Formats: sequence, structure tokens, C-alpha cells
Amino acid sequence: MRRKIFLISVLIIAAALRFYRIGIVPPPIDQFNLSIREVSAFIGTVNVLLLYLITEKIFRNNKLGLLSAWTLSVIPWSVEQGRIVSQVNSGLFLILLTILFIKLINRQIFTPIIVLVSSLIFYAVYPQFWLFRNLRLISLSEFINNLFL
Repeated sequence: MRRKIFLISVLIIAAALRFYRIGIVPPPIDQFNLSIREVSAFIGTVNVLLLYLITEKIFRNNKLGLLSAWTLSVIPWSVEQGRIVSQVNSGLFLILLTILFIKLINRQIFTPIIVLVSSLIFYAVYPQFWLFRNLRLISLSEFINNLFL
């Protein structure tokens, strides 16, 4: 029972940080942009729940799951990406959903199929991801340079 109360509290915090005054800060360009922002805020809140479920499934530790979810719900980058129209937020949602599916299905034969399908969807959702920019094999120095930028 306490676990559910803590999880609901974390989700309320996440939703409040993402939805509170979303039409004012930062100012929207138009009404359509505001509705897409609301979808992004919802996805950001669901990301918190997905991270909790993944962490609890992998480590079988409720406290670690709650701490991970709380951290993602209050970290400034996550809050900022949840309040704007963000491909990064949608990409994170897709990655977390893929990991959760792999952990729930737990069949080796379906894992490559899930990864392939989610990679194609990830490319459609977040084409500016650094790995997709030129679709070529990168050198180790380019990888390290990008990692530390």
C-alpha cells in the first residue's frame, strides 16, 4: 500500500512540474503548439512510470525504483524536455517502452524483432539523433568526441 502511495506521489510531482502553467512558461507560439506540448508533458510523466517499472523489474527493489522515478521526475533536463515539444522526450519514451517490452516478454526469439521495430520507429520519431545524421560507421575518435560534447 505504501509503495502505491509513494508512486502516485512521484507521478503527481512529475505531472505538476510538467503541466503547471504550461501555456505560459515558456510562451507558446500558437494553440496547436500548446496541445503538442501537453502531449509531450504527458509522455514525460509516463516516462517516470516506465522508469519505475523497468528499475523494479530489473533490480527487484521497490526503493530503487521509486528513487529512480523521483530523480527523473525532478531532474531539470527531464522537466524542461517535458514542457516543450521535444523529440528527445519521445525518443526516451520509445527506448523505455522497448526495454520494458523486452523484460516483460523475456523470450530470446522476440528480442531482435522488438529492437528492430523500435529502432525504425525511433528513427521516425527522432531523426536528428546523432547516430542517424549521416548513417555511416563512425570512428572511435568521433564517438568519443560526441560522447564528451
